[in-house]
Amino acid sequence: PRYYRHALSAAKHAAQHFQEEKVDLVVNLGDIIDGKCQDIQMEESKSRNPGIDAIKDVTEALSAYTHGDILHTYGNHELYNVDRKELGKLLSIPFHSEPCGEDVGYRSHLLEKNGVSLRFVVLDTYDIALGGRCESSSNKRKLAEALFEKNN
Repeated sequence: PRYYRHALSAAKHAAQHFQEEKVDLVVNLGDIIDGKCQDIQMEESKSRNPGIDAIKDVTEALSAYTHGDILHTYGNHELYNVDRKELGKLLSIPFHSEPCGEDVGYRSHLLEKNGVSLRFVVLDTYDIALGGRCESSSNKRKLAEALFEKNN
């Protein structure tokens, strides 16, 4: 997979710095892999998913950080390459199942230190989307209706 030339070494350096500084929480904001990993698959074995390999490379680069939690989120680049179930396994994202069987990845994380509480809320910005959603998804249907109404 393609990488920003120095991304993995920068991630390793950052993880080491966070560890040395005893940072209490690291938030990965997503889009940690190239959105075109699947296009590059032609160069590699058809039986392997280069998106999964790329995510594993990034999580390995961050592995020097063990002082606190890493709160992973994801962006469209991950969703272009890896399904939600696999993302959940790779990035420890606690997806929740919709009635149609699709997974949605919103959650919160509470950090408490020295009497101070800080809650992080992670929203699934692809919860309401046309692409990558099952046909019976109520959120997909709501979005299709809204788009039809606004564009006609």
